Amino acid sequence: MTNAQSTPPAVGRRIVILAAVLGILAIFVSSMLYRWDNPSLKKTMRQPSASAPGAPGAQGGMSEGMAGMDMEGVRAMIEGLEQRLEENPEDLEVLMQLANIRILRGDREGAAQYLDRAQQAAAADKMALMDLASRWFELDRYDKAAQTLEQILVNEPEEVFAHYNLGVLYKFRLDEPEKGERHLRRVAEGEHGFDDLRAQAKKALEED
Repeated sequence: MTNAQSTPPAVGRRIVILAAVLGILAIFVSSMLYRWDNPSLKKTMRQPSASAPGAPGAQGGMSEGMAGMDMEGVRAMIEGLEQRLEENPEDLEVLMQLANIRILRGDREGAAQYLDRAQQAAAADKMALMDLASRWFELDRYDKAAQTLEQILVNEPEEVFAHYNLGVLYKFRLDEPEKGERHLRRVAEGEHGFDDLRAQAKKALEED
């Protein structure tokens, strides 16, 4: 990333889009794996490891955060989050936590409502927008994921992870292969220190 590329991700690190590991206490996601319909073909959505000062880390999954809770405990936790949201309707952390809960409960519509609000609150926060893109992807809302990634490029036009993810989305999920390949070439041919990402972009360009 243009201002977060000091430590390239380990080779093969992937973003796992799996609800069981969505962090109820995490806004930021370090990696997710994109599993394609064809088991012999795996493409990735990628983002760098990151943690913001004072922000919760991404280690704890939601299933871990809720482990051992009975229904009353879960209900109390949700009520507490909703109370915080009443006090601050633009609390990005709370909006993401409530969206994650809806995703785990299979409430896709409810999750989308919180994600829409979180996207407005995120503004130009790159890591929050990366996380939002992964949540939209989780909901199969590839159009919204692409829109969120494009929002990153408004402020950081050379952001290689956003370009890579957009390339994957446009070429393989949004039926806009030429547009996707333009983004992928930015990663494959551009100047940056992420050699594994470059290799993935080149591989994606070779696939139909």
